[in-house]
Amino acid sequence: MFWKKSPCNGYCTFDESQRYCLGCLRTPQEIAKWKTDLSEEQKKSIWLSLSQRRFSVKFPTYVKDQMGEFIEIDKPINKIVSLVPSLTQTLHDLNKEDLLVGHTKFCPRKEKSSVALIGGTKNPDLEKIVSLKPDLVLAAKEENRKEDIEYLKQFFPVFVTDVLSLRDSFRLMNVLGDLLQCQNEAFNLNSKTYKKLHLLAGAGQGQTCLYLIWKNPYMAAAGETYIHSWLEHLGFENLLKEEKRYPALSLSDIVALKPQIIFLPDEPYKFTKENAKELKEALPQTELMFIEGKMFSWFGSYMLKAAEWLDLNFIKNNA
Repeated sequence: MFWKKSPCNGYCTFDESQRYCLGCLRTPQEIAKWKTDLSEEQKKSIWLSLSQRRFSVKFPTYVKDQMGEFIEIDKPINKIVSLVPSLTQTLHDLNKEDLLVGHTKFCPRKEKSSVALIGGTKNPDLEKIVSLKPDLVLAAKEENRKEDIEYLKQFFPVFVTDVLSLRDSFRLMNVLGDLLQCQNEAFNLNSKTYKKLHLLAGAGQGQTCLYLIWKNPYMAAAGETYIHSWLEHLGFENLLKEEKRYPALSLSDIVALKPQIIFLPDEPYKFTKENAKELKEALPQTELMFIEGKMFSWFGSYMLKAAEWLDLNFIKNNA
């Protein structure tokens, strides 16, 4: 193999005997023209052909995950184990739930489902996963333990996500659509989400905010997080945007920042009016907004549900 610089997605890998990039399946000509010489309609046409290309290439083929690693796929994907609730939801929304043979106890689950439960995101039953013999395991850097991911890599291809922005989530949808031969479904979901997000852009009108994820100690979403990307798109000023990840804060730190709004989700910590009393007393002029945590933290297809919910329950109510 040799490396060829790609202007569209970093580095593409080519086998000299093959016509397509082993990761994204575009031709060298398509990659070279992607940024400036192709219309959106031409790009759509190419995207919709990628899954067919993948399976016209002899196995093994490769796909690049969001850690930048190329995952070798040596047969069609018919059995998936998901360690990530939002990715399980994405498989449902892509009409690929029939591929699921196992998922965590926190994942969305249809009534009378026969899909095996394989523990939690931080403590999966590794032996059970191995016994299911999946063709692919879906994991997330932020939600799953590195040691569990490395263990499973000994047996199966493991696609690891690292979604830090809305853009990352859109890209993930495209890759999953290609990988699971449902490019049209992924494209349509992304298109609907783009349109809805366009309507929400800037709706927060520059109001300063904090988004708390934990108590005792308080922790908040800062820059370089998917949550921050949502806040930024909606037009809020995250007072911790210059910080990284999820810094701890004291109550006095929060008071000193004087946020106009504090978002209080129901996960991973379940904030309620009762346990938020000290915030209300310390910041009587600040609006406390209780929200469903999934709206700002579940990536993939849930972006569309979040955008629809925000439009209905937040934007229109605050217009």
